[in-house]
Amino acid sequence: MNMKNATKKLLESYFGKSLMNMDGLFEVLEKTGNTEIALELMLGTYQQPEIPKQSIVRPRYGNEKVTATFLSYDKWEDKVSFNYTVVESIYRYFDNDVDPATITYENIAQLGDLNYSGRQRIERQHPDGKTKVEESSTELYYWLEGAKGL
Repeated sequence: MNMKNATKKLLESYFGKSLMNMDGLFEVLEKTGNTEIALELMLGTYQQPEIPKQSIVRPRYGNEKVTATFLSYDKWEDKVSFNYTVVESIYRYFDNDVDPATITYENIAQLGDLNYSGRQRIERQHPDGKTKVEESSTELYYWLEGAKGL
């Protein structure tokens, strides 16, 4: 017996054959994108996981890690939305023979462009350290792993 048939039999025994069309119910469950969550909600057994309010994540290009603050959890996608504060910056792509030392925050937008094409990426932070809040999301697994580092 495959998992689909086993689940169908369990649902029939729980809800009873006469109360609903099991094939239709199973089709709806499969279309949710997360059958397990849908089934738990129907059975009244769903419990949202405990999610730490902060975690260390890598939301941007490169290896920069930041401390992020939890905003919400999407149970259907199993993703955490969060925000974090970063120093404002600008990046552009340059030919590989350009000396990065010649590129400043003030001239980067005029001299570079957004076309990667195998070229080097140069990023410059705001000279006064001006910050901004950004939002992103990640899988719950990575959020929980990052929280272990706090």
